[in-house]
Amino acid sequence: MLNRIMNRLRTIRNRRHLRLDLENADEAWSAVHRGARGVALRFRDGTTITGTAWDDVVGIYFEIFVERCYTPPWFYRPAKGDAVLDVGANIGVFTLFLNRAAPGIRVNAYEPHPLTFATLQANMSCNAIGNGVVAHNTAIGRGEVVRFARATGPDSGHQAATATGDGDAIPCATLEAAASAVSGPIALVKVDTEGAELEILEPVPASVWARVARVVVEYHDLAKRDAVVRCLAGHGYTTRVIPARGYEHHLGLVYAWRA
Repeated sequence: MLNRIMNRLRTIRNRRHLRLDLENADEAWSAVHRGARGVALRFRDGTTITGTAWDDVVGIYFEIFVERCYTPPWFYRPAKGDAVLDVGANIGVFTLFLNRAAPGIRVNAYEPHPLTFATLQANMSCNAIGNGVVAHNTAIGRGEVVRFARATGPDSGHQAATATGDGDAIPCATLEAAASAVSGPIALVKVDTEGAELEILEPVPASVWARVARVVVEYHDLAKRDAVVRCLAGHGYTTRVIPARGYEHHLGLVYAWRA
């Protein structure tokens, strides 16, 4: 009974947000019920978010704009002048959210998959993105290059990068190098990289973490969750784990912050 009530409340909330935010709210709501992907979202302030036929644009909107998965109010409120590293930027929805929430924010968005990066660029070019927002077709990790299989189906943009593969070589930089390109403190590092979170976090030296106020990481199994918590706690962060609803056995977010 409680689950039915909660689901009903979420449905009411989600539909209300769509109507408040979007000019094409009915089209987006219909896409939710049909499981349709690739539906462009037209915001009332002129912002547009597009995706390919395999991008769950409405689902990502709910996660980032409605549920505030990366920016719950108790964790982080974007502000003008903040510096953010968006690692695993996908089609750019979080970057667009930050730019709308705090015009003048500085974001470096990293997305290695070439097809997904092209959509990210399209979303940036068709919206009023500030000069401080920069997209990089670069992986963040340990190696010099990564490759993806030449997929064009539903898994495109949601594949783990490897050193081998038949796709084009994509340059890879460390998180330390990405942080060094940003001046001053870093308000948030967001990492959502389809299982590569430890390769990104573990090599980072304490001198870099000292500049980073907050980290939010999507984990993809419980062992990696625990390793991410140990890594960040070892650098002086307070941590909180919130499993993904319905996927508690393997998926969720680790939030880390300094007092």
